[in-house]
Amino acid sequence: FEEAKTNLVKAMSLLADSDVGESALAHYELALCSLESDATEAEKHLRIAIDLFERAEDPVKLAASYRVLGDLLSAGGNESGGCDAYRTGILVLERRL
Repeated sequence: FEEAKTNLVKAMSLLADSDVGESALAHYELALCSLESDATEAEKHLRIAIDLFERAEDPVKLAASYRVLGDLLSAGGNESGGCDAYRTGILVLERRL
């Protein structure tokens, strides 16, 4: 995971400001790499990814990010925050229908 994180950070440095979708994916993947080792870092990258997926208008990845955030918050004891994240992800998909 450490090598993946290093490569993601390097790749992110090559992205332009207009590469919103790619940047969102990189933050999402960084979050996944950090889930087991650093929940705070994982949450930070998920929240950045959520913001970027929203800007990129990618509802499927946005909902997936909210699901992972919900799992992370629930596992950390924040059941209310986890439920809010799950609910928000569902609402994102409902708006798509």
